[in-house]
Amino acid sequence: MNAVALEGSRCVVTGGAGTIGSTVVDQLIEAGAREVVVLDNFVRGRAENLARARELAAPAD
Repeated sequence: MNAVALEGSRCVVTGGAGTIGSTVVDQLIEAGAREVVVLDNFVRGRAENLARARELAAPAD
């Protein structure tokens, strides 16, 4: 499988607050995505699942 260059990309993750979706969000941020938009209706997803993504995306001091 070929790796996809994500540096500077814009991504949308549906179900991004769920267990799998939040892991994908974290991986996209770590891969250098410029913008990650999360869509979730929070029926099963939880805002707490995005805590790591918020930390990763926080501006560096």
